Amino acid sequence: MFDSFAGLATTHTLALVAGFLLGALVFLGDARPRGPDLPTCTDVTARRCPLHGRCTCTTGSDDPDCPLHGTGSTHGTT
Repeated sequence: MFDSFAGLATTHTLALVAGFLLGALVFLGDARPRGPDLPTCTDVTARRCPLHGRCTCTTGSDDPDCPLHGTGSTHGTT
């Protein structure tokens, strides 16, 4: 397979360097800039949420368009 020890040593060295570089990339992770952390979404009974906004339901009713309690809202699940 290899004609000489030099060929084997070169292949082995290249494999070590490639492994080191791959390990460094995995260790350093993704270098893209990160945005601020998303605020916490409180439970479904909240009147105001930093992600979804303010409740628009009138007392005693559920507004289907309410950003917190409406049928399409993901508030309380995030």
